Amino acid sequence: MLSDTFRLTQRGAESTGIFYNNELRSVSETKVIPSKLPDLNPQGGPVFVECDMKIGDKAPTNAFDAIFDIVCKIISETPKAEIAILSKFRESVRQLQKHFVLNWKATKDLPDNIRIETVDRVQGLTVDYCFFFIPNASLRYSLEKELFNVATSRAKFNTIIVADNSILKESMSAEVRKYLLKAQEDKFAAFEPQTITAGNIGVTITGKIDLSQFERKRKEIVEGKENIYIIDTNVFVNCPDIISRIGNKYKIVIPAKVLEELDKLKLKENVDKKKLSEAAKNINTAFTKKYSQMEDANLSLLPKDFDKRNPDCMILSVALKYKNDNPILLTSDNMLQSRASGLGITTISLKEFLR
Repeated sequence: MLSDTFRLTQRGAESTGIFYNNELRSVSETKVIPSKLPDLNPQGGPVFVECDMKIGDKAPTNAFDAIFDIVCKIISETPKAEIAILSKFRESVRQLQKHFVLNWKATKDLPDNIRIETVDRVQGLTVDYCFFFIPNASLRYSLEKELFNVATSRAKFNTIIVADNSILKESMSAEVRKYLLKAQEDKFAAFEPQTITAGNIGVTITGKIDLSQFERKRKEIVEGKENIYIIDTNVFVNCPDIISRIGNKYKIVIPAKVLEELDKLKLKENVDKKKLSEAAKNINTAFTKKYSQMEDANLSLLPKDFDKRNPDCMILSVALKYKNDNPILLTSDNMLQSRASGLGITTISLKEFLR
């Protein structure tokens, strides 16, 4: 395999190299990009721009405004910079073109060095800066590995990914997830030292500390696989905000049976109704913003000796759907843990998780 890239900077090659067994090597003459914009990483490679997008909307105005703003900054700094704005969907591309033409004040038409196209039409394209717009709709198409790789390897300097802030909750290949995490981790990695003053007091900010290096790695996480948490009913009862505690790096699945059990618990006197209400609210928010998803049981996946009417077995069957990835059953039920472990499913109790 040819492993040298003349297009990408070292940081860009490290990111795109995720798709090539980490064997991509930059031989580009560009070591530091010419732009001084705070939106862009001076070492090149991916940049992540988060936008809160409505589900199903392929032409969100706020995302278009964010793209337009950065493009204008680049052009004002480097008028001849070659820029591509890409998306998977024709509808998104058409609306982006209209948005730019409508708001472009210099001339009625866009300059030749700005190109807005679908990803499928730009095989082999090389530009200075490339935007990859991922609308919060039919995400599996935008996150398909080959298409994503094409879209994010066009730029000599920076690839700017514009997507919803919940995108990491989606199902995707390990390579795409690692690329997105790389873009997000380095979001604030490089900036010019700046001094903030108040009266006679001045503080100079010279860089950032990556706090993740001090975090203890979760024992249930498997590198190189999609780690999927399946949450049991008892976890929500004792920790209503468990979804936010897991964070946005991992996919979260809530079995339909859990929702049914939470609803039934409202009728019991010895249950904290306030916690139940908080849990229900958090689950609803997670579904609405696509932080997590609901899954029905698939009883055919269970051993034939298991009681198919048992709620725990229904929850376990949801975890078995993801056995080829790394399903993590978050439960404090000892019997459910035993059943899951016997079937090769990773389990962790709430107490262990919080520790």
